[in-house]
Amino acid sequence: MKKIILIGILLFESLFVTAQDFKKCALHIDNGIEKIKLKDFLGAILEYNKAIELIPNKHGEPYYLRAFAKMQLEDNYGAMLDYNKAIKLKPNFPEAYYERGLLKANLKDDRGAILDYNKAIEMNIDFAEAYFCRGLSKISLSDLDGGCLDLSKAGELGNLKAYEAIKSFCK
Repeated sequence: MKKIILIGILLFESLFVTAQDFKKCALHIDNGIEKIKLKDFLGAILEYNKAIELIPNKHGEPYYLRAFAKMQLEDNYGAMLDYNKAIKLKPNFPEAYYERGLLKANLKDDRGAILDYNKAIEMNIDFAEAYFCRGLSKISLSDLDGGCLDLSKAGELGNLKAYEAIKSFCK
């Protein structure tokens, strides 16, 4: 009985995160971002690990940022797990869907990438990069008309690379 009560107390305490923990978490996230700027991806991952330890299962951003760092180190499996976790914790996170779409496209899963780009665009209709990448994935799957329309939309939204891609693919 004492064991059950102790487990209950531990579970109850784990539901709450103190303001101090959030401040420490933010500091580790900021440190990780600085390490990314210096291309110290392993150092960034270690900072994001510390942030996650402070507030596990509460916040999507540290998982999202750690996934980006893992991608730079070509840890695609680990990055996919972190993007999935970020999206689970923060379902309305268009950047996480977009980045996971990039990872899927890099892994030659253009259909899966398109689904993620669709979600990102659904949440942010002015997401030029998502239109651009969705266009390239559609072209990769031989949907030239759909791909060229997406590239055109990306260009309208300010993505200048889209016009170069249109010159190459949409003749």
